[in-house]
Amino acid sequence: MTTTTIPPSSSVFSFLTWNVLHTAHYQRLLADPTFNNPKRRALAPSARQVNLTNHLLRLNADVVALQELDVNTLPTVKATLESKGGYRMVSAMINETVQAKDGCAIFCKADRFEPLVTTEFRMCHALDKYLHSLTQCQSGLGGALYRETREKLNLCVAALLRDRLTGCDLVAATTHLFWSPKFPDIKLLQAYLLSRQLEDFISDNTPGDPFVSPPAVILGGDFNSTPPNSAVYELLTKASVQPDHPEHPVSLRPGNRIVITALLPGSHEGSLVQWRLLVGVKNNVRDGTETSM
Repeated sequence: MTTTTIPPSSSVFSFLTWNVLHTAHYQRLLADPTFNNPKRRALAPSARQVNLTNHLLRLNADVVALQELDVNTLPTVKATLESKGGYRMVSAMINETVQAKDGCAIFCKADRFEPLVTTEFRMCHALDKYLHSLTQCQSGLGGALYRETREKLNLCVAALLRDRLTGCDLVAATTHLFWSPKFPDIKLLQAYLLSRQLEDFISDNTPGDPFVSPPAVILGGDFNSTPPNSAVYELLTKASVQPDHPEHPVSLRPGNRIVITALLPGSHEGSLVQWRLLVGVKNNVRDGTETSM
């Protein structure tokens, strides 16, 4: 759980992001005899939702981004935050087809922020648009990478909010990336697709005035990645992941027979942001040229 305070213009607001654990997850913890956390009683079904909502009310953040809200927990959290905390649920999306039936949601203080427009999406649905070359690969490791990424239903919800105190707009977003540490390259692709879909959302809903700065984006979530060395963290903080990074698909899945050029928003052709999945080719990262091996 993380709470961040950010000053837009002359004002200050707080942003909370928290993976609250879906019901099946915490029930597995309770069933595990090795789980001896002294706060074990707080996870008991009779107490958990009360403790969760009370803690959110005590933190009293201006914007709340939650992950792993499931069909059992979301109604209680929504009702309590709206009736007792002055919140409004801005956007929510639940994966009804997965066993956990969980997803993400964003709440904001109704007297502080005005929701202008929202979006909810799964990263896998943008594969064909942004990684078209990968979709053409039907076999081998490239085909496996496409299929494995395509079947993951990880999602993101986002909202364009207007600060009632300053008149400034900002985008609040939350996501939950694939969990398995065995597939960091899938998480990296999801982070890239997430970035591109958020870029589309902003460009579709803000004026294209070159003299007006685009809204700030605050992305909070469970990325199942650790700073500072994970590829996801590097991509989101530096807009660049080199092909020799140990979590890049080139390093994890050598032998692909396709080239993927994927540029993060704001980058340009020839920059070091390019991702390349190549056979028998290495990159000269200084000048962007390719040399046969």
